[in-house]
Amino acid sequence: MRQDENKIEQTLNMANHIQPVEPSSELLQRLKSIPSTIKNGYNLIPKRVVWMAAASIALLISLNLVSIRNYNPTTTTAETETTSDAYFSYLKQI
Repeated sequence: MRQDENKIEQTLNMANHIQPVEPSSELLQRLKSIPSTIKNGYNLIPKRVVWMAAASIALLISLNLVSIRNYNPTTTTAETETTSDAYFSYLKQI
């Protein structure tokens, strides 16, 4: 039992031996330069590409709205009923 207690004490005392590591000045400079790098990255996208993407999304939304208005659900249900009737017509003969 004493051996188990010694292992537990050794494990708990391990934190006393850990020392913090100081980052190098080069690493700190690289970390500080990250925000300016990201800000410059957004300026690289041409406005023409952004407007073309917005126009294509607007076009897709308008096409979906037009197709929803012209959708007639009664014709599709009638077609499926006749298809299912034709498929299961052999059951009526039995």
